[in-house]
Amino acid sequence: MSLREKLKDIPNSPGVYLFYANNKIVYIGKSNNLKSRIRSYFSNHHSRRKIYIMMDFVNDLKIIKCDTHLEARLLEYELIRKHYPIYNSQFKNKKNLCYLEIDKDKMLKISDNGFGPLIKSRNIDNFIENMKYIFPISCDGENFIFKKNLFPKNLNNEEKSKTYESLNLIFKENYFEIFRNNLKTEMIKLSENLNFEDAIFFKNLIREFEILFINYFKKIDFHNNSHVFYSDDKDYFIMTYKGNIIAKDKTINLENYKNINLDEIKENNDEEYKNIIFSEYISSK
Repeated sequence: MSLREKLKDIPNSPGVYLFYANNKIVYIGKSNNLKSRIRSYFSNHHSRRKIYIMMDFVNDLKIIKCDTHLEARLLEYELIRKHYPIYNSQFKNKKNLCYLEIDKDKMLKISDNGFGPLIKSRNIDNFIENMKYIFPISCDGENFIFKKNLFPKNLNNEEKSKTYESLNLIFKENYFEIFRNNLKTEMIKLSENLNFEDAIFFKNLIREFEILFINYFKKIDFHNNSHVFYSDDKDYFIMTYKGNIIAKDKTINLENYKNINLDEIKENNDEEYKNIIFSEYISSK
């Protein structure tokens, strides 16, 4: 079947598409509506030059229908990691995992143990660097006490000790909300005093903190419970637990899985795979 003929038979369903050039996979994508997404590649309106170049060489295509958007996203991820298409950038290289360690000398550093695992990112680097501007930190039992310094301060031994103790509290789930509220209070105060430069600093620090901490704890809580994702027409479902797909079936059979034994299911160690499941959950809210 020619490429032109294949374009006529694309379904309006979730799935994955593979573009070929001379029998070689050059790009893999996913969509909640295959027909709409694939046909957009054959229009003359693209925002990226890379697509124009790629489509000059594409001479074949394969589609894989899926019942849910989540299934399409996970399949896209697995296929990209398997085939490494030349025009894909996302998922081709496995992201490095790291931990955020509280250190008695450096205060915060990326390490191979501590808070995590986390996918190494610029956000983590920015958070570590920006936190240096509010050291030392102390805690009076109810709030964390700090201020924005013009430059990172050289801490004496007493300040290092108090900051180390405070960071150990902040990195606990029941304390990180207090620290976030303290950051917000400082941001509002600076803004009211027309110190917008430092207010923006705290706004950015809050965002970095939320990305790092709130998503981390939300993701842990999410994966420690089973969740059900439905197809658009609610005919099919996927059930996940600990970053794994543990069931896929027609929705009319869902009751059969209500008492599924979860005790022997191990945690999936692929953080990117788990992130896809979690982000699909967040986007459905």
